Amino acid sequence: MDVTLLLHPAVSNRAVNAQFNLASVPQEQGEFMRAASYLESMLQRETLSLHAKARSLNNLGNVRVSQGQPKAARALYEEALLLNRELGNSSSIAIALLNLADLASSNREFAAAQTDLEEGLRLAAEVGDTDCVSRALALCAFH
Repeated sequence: MDVTLLLHPAVSNRAVNAQFNLASVPQEQGEFMRAASYLESMLQRETLSLHAKARSLNNLGNVRVSQGQPKAARALYEEALLLNRELGNSSSIAIALLNLADLASSNREFAAAQTDLEEGLRLAAEVGDTDCVSRALALCAFH
């Protein structure tokens, strides 16, 4: 499928959701370069909202983890976290923190992992994001 139209700046943010879906399929199939390409294309859009940019950065971080690029993933997660803090979106902040905690734990940086995990769990619980709370508790159990 040609995604050129979806990348055009005049296309509404509905196209952004389509782009996320386009990126998630190859990611699930292990085609990380293609998933990264879609997400990087989204990040080039001048009209991309801050929320969509943060989401794209976070998702691209997930792709980089799958590609064995933890330093790149950390930078992407940290940028997503900054944007989400600016937006005040507690659920998205919690997701970014949990991604950072999981990455830190994988790198045996347990103090950083614990700090991010605790804040992420607290925020997720405050807003009632049960998926995020479940993920945080699973991270506690496995790390």
